[in-house]
Formats: sequence, C-alpha cells, structure tokens
Amino acid sequence: MIFCRSKYPLREYQKYWIEKIFTSWLQGNKSVLAQLPTGAGKTVCFAHISDEFLRQDGTVLVIAHRTELIEQAVAKLEAITGWSAGVIKYGVTPHPERRIQVASVQTLTRKELLPDLQTKLLIFDEAHHATSYSYRKIIEFYPEACILGVTATPIRIDGQSLKDIFNDLVVGVTPAKLIQQGYLSGFRLFATEQTINTTGVSAKKDFISTELALAINSQISPSEIYRIWNKYAQNRKTLVFAASVGHSKTLAESFKKQGISAEHLDGDTAAPQRFAILKEFEKGTIQVLCNYQLLTEGYDCSSIEAVLCVRPTKSLVLWHQMIGRGLRPNRDRGNTILIDLTDNWQQHGLPNEPLKWELTCQPVPQSLGNRGLIKCDHCTHVFVPLSNELVSQAASVDELGKLVFHYQAKCPSCSQTIEFEKPESLAYLARVPLKKEVHPEIKEIDLSVDKERIHSVIKLIDQERLNGKPNQIYKAIFMRFIETIQDFTLGDWREIVVLSQAPEVIPTKKAWELFQEAYRRYKNRLAALAYIEARKQQAAQSSTAKEILGFSNQREKLANLEVTARNQGTKTLKQELEKGSTNAVVVPQVGNPEVGHQYRTQWSRTLNLVYGNSPKAAEFLSKSAGLFHVESGRFTITITVEVLSEGLKLFRSEIKQPVLNECLSIGFGKPVKVMFRLPATLMNSRH
Repeated sequence: MIFCRSKYPLREYQKYWIEKIFTSWLQGNKSVLAQLPTGAGKTVCFAHISDEFLRQDGTVLVIAHRTELIEQAVAKLEAITGWSAGVIKYGVTPHPERRIQVASVQTLTRKELLPDLQTKLLIFDEAHHATSYSYRKIIEFYPEACILGVTATPIRIDGQSLKDIFNDLVVGVTPAKLIQQGYLSGFRLFATEQTINTTGVSAKKDFISTELALAINSQISPSEIYRIWNKYAQNRKTLVFAASVGHSKTLAESFKKQGISAEHLDGDTAAPQRFAILKEFEKGTIQVLCNYQLLTEGYDCSSIEAVLCVRPTKSLVLWHQMIGRGLRPNRDRGNTILIDLTDNWQQHGLPNEPLKWELTCQPVPQSLGNRGLIKCDHCTHVFVPLSNELVSQAASVDELGKLVFHYQAKCPSCSQTIEFEKPESLAYLARVPLKKEVHPEIKEIDLSVDKERIHSVIKLIDQERLNGKPNQIYKAIFMRFIETIQDFTLGDWREIVVLSQAPEVIPTKKAWELFQEAYRRYKNRLAALAYIEARKQQAAQSSTAKEILGFSNQREKLANLEVTARNQGTKTLKQELEKGSTNAVVVPQVGNPEVGHQYRTQWSRTLNLVYGNSPKAAEFLSKSAGLFHVESGRFTITITVEVLSEGLKLFRSEIKQPVLNECLSIGFGKPVKVMFRLPATLMNSRH
C-alpha cells in the first residue's frame, strides 16, 4: 500500500504502475525497467517509491545524466518524502550524511566508491541512456539494492539490448488513455507532404547537425518558417526544435525581426542565463523559445501551447521526447498545436501512438546501419567517436592496394583508448541537397475516427474471416469501399492497422502508406469513370450517326425498289421487302437471359471499355456473345461468356486477353477470370 502525501497524490494509473513494479521485485527480478509516457509523472512515482524504502530505514540513490533531471528529481523527492536530498555533482557541495542522494552519472563513475550495503534503492532516470559498462559499474557498488530504471521510451538507437542491465519490463498506461482521461493534452497536427529533403546528409546515430542545418536552410528559409508559424500558431507560446545551434539562433533572430519576443538556448548557454530565459518563457514574457538538443528530457512547462519541429531525426526516442514537451495538460489553451515540417510524424508516429515495447535487443534502423559506431574492446560499450578523433593518425596499404586509415578514440564509458581502422571508401557520397526556397503547403492532418466506418470494416473482416491477415484486410477494404475510399481519414487507417493485428511497430507509418494508396486508387477510379463517360458519349454520337446513315440508306433502297416495281410490274414493294427480310442474317440467342439482365449494367460498362480499345471486338461481343454464368468469389469473379464461333477468330485478333480481362475487371469492380463457351445447339450439332 503506497502512502500518498497531499501535495502530489497518486493517480489510479500511477498506483497500478507502482504496484506492478513492486510485484516484479517480489517475483525475484532485482532490476526492473519501467516505462511511462512523457508527462505521465515518472518522477512523482519514483519519489513515492523512494518514500516507501525510506520508511523501512533504507537509503536511496537516484542517477541522472542532465542538470535539469537532477534538479527536478531533488525537488520532487524532497517535497514527497520530507527528507533533504544530497547532490553528487561537479561544483556542488556534497552532503553524504543525507539518506537521499541524487547523482550525475558522469561524476559518480569517476569516483572510487566502496560497496554501500545501506543503499536499498537505486534509480536510473531516463534509463534508455544506460550504457552497459557505466551502469553495471555503479550497480556493482550496491549489491543489496533494488534497481529501478524509468523511461518513456525503452529503446536504444544503437541496437544494444537493455536486457544487459534490467531483468524485467513494466509497461504503464498508454498515451491515448492519458489524453482521453485528460492527464495529457489533446493535439492538432499540421504537416506537409513536401517535407525537408535529407538526401546526402551524413548520419551516425542521427543526422550530423551542421549538414542538416545546411540542407534545411537551402530548402526553407527562416522567413518561410515564421510565415507558417504565424498562420497556425500565432499568439501561442511556442517551443521550437532546430537542426543545429546556429540554426536555432537564426530562427530566434528571425522571430525577433517580426516583433515576436524570442530567445535561443543550447547546451553551451551559461547556467544563470539559461535559468533566467526559462523563467521568462514560463512567465510568458518570452513567446517563442528556440533550442537545439536541450529541452527534450526533464523539461516540464505546462503553459507551452505549440511545438514547431524543424529538425528531422532518425531517433524515435528524440521525436517523442520533443513532441511530449507540449502535452502537459492546460485547460486554458485547449489542444496543443504541433507543426512538423519534417517527415518525423510519418516515420515515428504521433503522441498517442500505440507503440509495442519489449525488453529485447532492438534492431538498428536500416537507414542507419552501423555507420560511425565502434565497439570498445575493454568494456563492450558501443559509441560514436568524436569529430576530432576521426582525424587519421596513420595510414597503410592493404593487399588490394587500398588505403587503410588508423584512428584512436577514447571510450566514454571506461575512458580506455581504443584503436580502430577504416578502409578507403571509393563509393559515391551523395551531396547535401541545395535547393531553391520552397513554400510547403501546410494543412491539418485529419486524425478523427468515424465509428460507423470502423464498424463496417470490422463487419467485413468477420464476414470474410480475415482476422490476423493484415494484407488481405487492406485489399478487401480497397475493393469493398472503393467508391468511398477517399473519405477514410488517417485516423481511420490507424484504427484499421491496429484492428488488423499488423506487426508494425509504428501504426501511423503503415496507416500513412495506406492513406496514400487509397488516394491513388481513388484518383485512378475517377480517371476510369471519366474515361468510361467519354467513351459512352463517343459511342452515343457514333450510334446516332449510324442511325442517320441507316435511315438515309433505307430511304434510298425504298426509292430504288419502287422504281424497279414500276419498271418490271411483276413484283410489289411489299414482296421485295419480305424477300430482303428473309435474306437478312439472323443472330441466334446467346447467353443466359436472366444473368444478362442481372448484370446488364456491368456488361454495358465493359462493352464501353472494350469499344475504346477495339470497336470490332465490342461489336462482336454485343452481337455474337452474351453472359452465361457469373460466380463471385471473395476477391475475384469468374465469368462465363457464351459466343458464336463465327467471328471468334477475328475477335481474338482484335483484342488481347490481358486487355479484355482489365476491361471486365473495371466493369465488374473485381479482378475477373473469363471463360468462353459455344451455345449448346452448336456444340450438339458437332457430335
């Protein structure tokens, strides 16, 4: 039972999360990784957990990697437990006598510590940053302690498994439920399909900031970024994520020139100046705050009303940390405005994404590969060398005559010097894209969900028995709802991806592909209908012309018959007409009249399409063929066409089978398999 102090009472989902953590410990899992979405109160929760250990006369050590995280942890721990906290950090006076200690991981790993059997709880804040050696080294100092790692995103971009540190993963409430319950803010997304092109921008763990800023500045200017912000987030307190330090400063200056109170922050901003700017931003004196690589983790400001992202990233973790800054609930602002000038939202999902977290080795994104990553031979830590460490110390020539460059780097985990080498690369390196300024068309992405439409999809899945078959579900939806497919929103497709039990880690990414495919099919359908209508008009005009010509020929024939009758005197006009009628070609009945009547609209549509490819083939089908049998399957239709043998050879030479199949498929609205048969009377006469 968790004791709750009135200042920070626990919510129901927080109580349940904490109970699952304690249950995991009781089950024998010494080291537990616990996931809770950004803004859900991880710090408050682990402060309450700490309070329980302090009540049992234990001591608590919290490990963090950022100044903001340390300060936030100290404030919450002291407020909830009632105990003063000591800080282990460079430049801060230590208080080793205090039962709560909050330490910088960098400072703690440099100290020569002795095993501390009194520490009963060891907490790692933002535990997805855990590196094997550094954190294992700290853990060894506290063999009797329960270990808790907390994070919103339990994944590492370099693919290393967090299972090296943690025995169990406890997953908390979903962001969607927090938004639904009002614990996180709702949001509106404004984005564009004309996103920033990052082709040629170097990437290790993530895009190289200098190259990324160059690519962005060559494509979209600060004035254009201001124009977009002014249109969709004017008068809103906005947090801007830029591509580099220089880019952030440029954006801040651009806003200032437009009369907007704006400032810039980065990791090199002096601490007093940083705190002063953040205070002014929270008060509202500063409206727009631009930053690079700073205000992602550990920064809480519930008065943020808009987030503007001008930084493409390959990191799912970073993206969700950035947009999470604007989701603290605030009754005064309504929904948070998210403006994304990149394709981050398509690649990494939305704030309420139903992500699937697992405590396993996560694959390195294919777009990253292992470029730039090296492994320490001493502690197995995988890291990216600093730019100054990529200056070659020496070079040699291998057996193939290629240069091999030799480097040295310092492992950030164990401080050992690592020697590594890289062969000469003769492959073509794409250049950073330099383009003229573009004016992307920003629009709000419709994330609404139509319950009736989703119910119809569920009904279709049940009828066709497609449960657990995502690709077949998508095909069936395209076929069944082809006439209204343009009405499906991205929100609808996200629900469908989840319903289909697809293995996609990020449903929005697949939903966006389906949304675009649906739009493409809708446009093709409109084009096909326009084509059919044009052929109908052409056929109607041709038919009218034939009727006029036939009427004229008939009049001429009647006139000639009258002249002949007068001259010969032995035949009347009536007799000549009767004789002419007996000499006319009689077309026998082909096909099944009932089937032909039932599918007359589809057959007529098919004939119009065939006419557009071959008038002679269409004439044969209309005069010497008819529908005999139509059998509709789950995904295809089998059609049997009864034909007269006369003219069949000419028909086959006039229109190719694939073209005929395509016309029938469009006419009947499903892929068609066609078979031909001769009338029964003709077949019997052959025996």
